[in-house]
Amino acid sequence: MSPPRIPYITSRYLGHTVHLDELANLNDKDLNLLDTEAHGLHEDCSRSIKADDIRQEDHGLVEKLLRTSGRFLYAIEQEKARRQRQTSILSILNQLAEVRAECDTLKAQLREVVS
Repeated sequence: MSPPRIPYITSRYLGHTVHLDELANLNDKDLNLLDTEAHGLHEDCSRSIKADDIRQEDHGLVEKLLRTSGRFLYAIEQEKARRQRQTSILSILNQLAEVRAECDTLKAQLREVVS
């Protein structure tokens, strides 16, 4: 049995091949560049299929590129949402730490006043 084939895009913007399961390894800048490139690829393929300006023998290849770019667009959107949730959670944890520190300070002040 052959191993599963992971979709990939040979990115001209990044200068290397990016597999679908490697999106989490990209920094924000590279993820945004890949998002832009995938959008462009998706739009070009959609336009070519709708205009029917591709040769019959290339039609399958363009459809494959369209599906691959669609998968990447969805996966990039999910990765960006995951990163945003992670950033939000870290922000909330920092706020909680600040509130706890302030609470401890107020408790100490209250103990001084009561004593």
